[in-house]
Amino acid sequence: MVDCSISDVGDVFSQTGSPKIEELALATLLKCPLCLKQLDSFAKVLPCQHTFCVSCLRRWQEKVHSQLLCPVCRLPVLVRSVEDLP
Repeated sequence: MVDCSISDVGDVFSQTGSPKIEELALATLLKCPLCLKQLDSFAKVLPCQHTFCVSCLRRWQEKVHSQLLCPVCRLPVLVRSVEDLP
């Protein structure tokens, strides 16, 4: 029987050139949940900390025709326009 700890498994993946779990999680966080494309430097962060492409948020706001809500958690966003977001 081979003794293999979790740290050993992580070492094996990093040595084989396969992405680590942390890198995969980071890549997921850096994608817009609406279009699933990689976020760029113009991405907007909502107060709930969900992050989106500017173009996706604009389309979302046009679609709902009312107060902007987070497309993921539906938390109200208290700004007049997408451009006012950080």
